Amino acid sequence: MFVTNVNKKIVKYILSQKQPEYMEAFRILRSEINRDECIDYLRNTLKNNSQKIAFSTFSEMYNNYIGNVGSVADERQNRLKFYYYSELCKYDQSLRLKTNFDNVGISDLLKDLDNRQLNVELVKKLSKDFGWDYQKALVQQIKILLRHQQMDFEVKTDVFGKEEVFVKSTVELIRNVSRSCDNNFPSF
Repeated sequence: MFVTNVNKKIVKYILSQKQPEYMEAFRILRSEINRDECIDYLRNTLKNNSQKIAFSTFSEMYNNYIGNVGSVADERQNRLKFYYYSELCKYDQSLRLKTNFDNVGISDLLKDLDNRQLNVELVKKLSKDFGWDYQKALVQQIKILLRHQQMDFEVKTDVFGKEEVFVKSTVELIRNVSRSCDNNFPSF
C-alpha cells in the first residue's frame, strides 16, 4: 500500500508539470499493482485545466495499452474538450465564471462567444475535431467581423428628388481593416 501511495503521488507530480513526461508516468503506472486505484486517484485529484488535459492524454494512453477502446475515445473527447475550453477562455475570461465545464459542451461555449472574433486556425481545429462544417464556421466568423465594421455611405438626391445610396467603403478598405483587427484572418 505504501508503494501504491508513493506511485500515485509521483505520477500526480509528473502530470502536474508544464510539460509532463508521459512515458515516465506510464512506466510507473505499468509497474503498479493497483493501476485502477491509481487512475481513480488521479482523476479525482488533478483539478486545473492543464492537469485535466494531461490526465486525459495519459488515461487515453493507458486505455489504449490495456485495449479498452471505448474509454480511449471518451478520454480523447475529454482531452479535446478541456483543451478547447482553455483556448476559448482566452477569448472571454468570464466563461470560467459563467459555465460549469463538466455540464457544458463546446457548442454551448461557442454560443457564449457568438460575437467574438476567433482565430481562424482555432476554428479550423474545432471544425476538424468536432466534425463541424468548416465553411459554415468560417462564414460565421466573417459575419462577426463585418458586424464590427463601420460602412461609409453617401446619399445623393438627383434633380427629381430620387435618393440614391452610394457605399463609399471599398472591398480593399474592408479587407485592410479586417487584417488590422486580426492578423490571423485569411487573405482572399
